[in-house]
Amino acid sequence: MVLLSVSSCSVLSALSGQQSQSLTNGLKVGSALLSLYNQYQGAGKIDMTTLNNINNVANIVNSIQNIKQLTSTDTMMSDFAQGLMNGSTNLINQNNAASIINGLTNLSQTDLSGTTNAASILATQALSKLAQNKFMSGVYSNVSNDGNNLTNAVSNLTGLLNLFK
Repeated sequence: MVLLSVSSCSVLSALSGQQSQSLTNGLKVGSALLSLYNQYQGAGKIDMTTLNNINNVANIVNSIQNIKQLTSTDTMMSDFAQGLMNGSTNLINQNNAASIINGLTNLSQTDLSGTTNAASILATQALSKLAQNKFMSGVYSNVSNDGNNLTNAVSNLTGLLNLFK
């Protein structure tokens, strides 16, 4: 009986930890999308020559890895959606949350394993280029396939940012 009680407490603890992680992931994605959107509004594109934008794309990619496993009735999906709204200071709201989550789910279903690595490589190269005071438009060519994955992720994110208009 004691073993059953301890076991069920462990399960509840694990579930609440996952829900908390979903909320945290939603906050990260919402905040990153808000930052990208603000930059996108001014430039008309996601400027991947800035370390801040590279980090925002990496945060989104890292935080949506498990979203495809969630269902719309799942409490963790609700936590993720609440995090999106809070993290974006309601740029993502009840009216557009479903579309944004659908877009993020579609993005997560592409192979993004190289994208996280690409973002890290790009960030390192960006710092190096900035230290050398060089323009960074050629950074992608140094990353090969990882750069292509990142380019695809940025293209998908641009589509999401257009949903805010």
